[in-house]
Amino acid sequence: MLTFYQYLAFLIPFVFVIAKGYFLSIEFSLYPYFVSSGLLPYKDIVDQHFPSVFFGTFSLPFALVDSPVKLLFFLLGLNFLTTFFLLITLKRLKVAKFQLWTLIFSLLLIFFSANTLWIETFVCLLLSVVFYLNTTRRPLNSVISGIVISQIILLRPTIIFFAIGYFLLLQREKIYNLLGLIIGVFFSFWYLLNNNILDSFFEVAVIFNKTVYTFVQSPTPTARQLLSLCLLVTIFVVFVIGKKKPLFALLGLSTLVLVFPRFGLEHLQVFGLVAVYTLAQLKPGKVIRSVVLATALLLSVQPWLSIFKVQYGNYFYTPDILEISNQIKQIPDKNIYLYGASDLIYQLAQKLPPNNYYLPSLPWYLNYQPFQDRLKHSLAKTQTIIVDPEFTVDGQKLINTTPELYSYIKMNYYLERKIRHLEIYKIKP
Repeated sequence: MLTFYQYLAFLIPFVFVIAKGYFLSIEFSLYPYFVSSGLLPYKDIVDQHFPSVFFGTFSLPFALVDSPVKLLFFLLGLNFLTTFFLLITLKRLKVAKFQLWTLIFSLLLIFFSANTLWIETFVCLLLSVVFYLNTTRRPLNSVISGIVISQIILLRPTIIFFAIGYFLLLQREKIYNLLGLIIGVFFSFWYLLNNNILDSFFEVAVIFNKTVYTFVQSPTPTARQLLSLCLLVTIFVVFVIGKKKPLFALLGLSTLVLVFPRFGLEHLQVFGLVAVYTLAQLKPGKVIRSVVLATALLLSVQPWLSIFKVQYGNYFYTPDILEISNQIKQIPDKNIYLYGASDLIYQLAQKLPPNNYYLPSLPWYLNYQPFQDRLKHSLAKTQTIIVDPEFTVDGQKLINTTPELYSYIKMNYYLERKIRHLEIYKIKP
């Protein structure tokens, strides 16, 4: 029978998402749309993430994510299932007040952007499944756990430090777990081999990541975010070390690297999950539980209050984008180029990128010479370019941070008309 705490634990993220609004990251529907249209990851779709949820054997089929309603259900469902698996894991581990600890996680989830559908939303669910499977010594569970861990690592390679520590300190049936890990990695990379895109993957996910993406400047966190995070981390470290478990403290802290190279509280959802999972098992007394609960409540206050200031609704799928997409859909060209305009328009207007080559409208992609050269080659075969001259990245206009590409467009295309704030360019005869 559900307790009061359990009702709250499942209800809080749901109410917050609906009341505040939600960020349904467009990659989760855009990439499956491109793949369903015949584009190959890494070769035709430039994205530096490893093959897992976005691409590959375990990727999301377009039919499951082809509408904002389905994506919203994904977000709500992932939050619900993560909370559920944490609850039954703590219960199996015979943790005192396990319902209260689950509530604490839900409160922290609000602080860590529960309304954002991003990679960490999937990582948290998969990690909660691993915690649950590790409550038994069944070899099959350990194999499945290894497969799940392989996808966690591919989704967020920087979690490798936590994965190694967890394997050494807590993982049961290690041999079977390793077997599952090998199986999961094999099936993910078999997709690359089978589609003959291993070279393209290496160029984008390894060379580009190493030479460019890891040096991309991160948005600066606010003072409130830093103070709040420091408070939570301090409480976690002090209590865990007080229990003479310094390795467990390091294990939890290793998840903080997920915030690099681009800062965002959503990247720290994993720390919130690991912190609760760790603290709950160390048998804290009533005073410590009260301190942790009070901290979680305090951190969740500001996000709740922000609802009265700003409500996003569906942040990306706005009425303006839907209307603009309907107008662009009337353009006879199947292939167009969106320069600064929302990439969601490709999917909503049923268009494809220039010469079936997709490059995100972000300066670190557009200024990388090999990508820019191929884009210009593709533009030479493209009749229509749609420009958003006001689009900014980290406070700077894209047309200013990618001057070489913008000059190329102005030189080879002429302004035909406008659709609202967007400029429609046609290739010069």
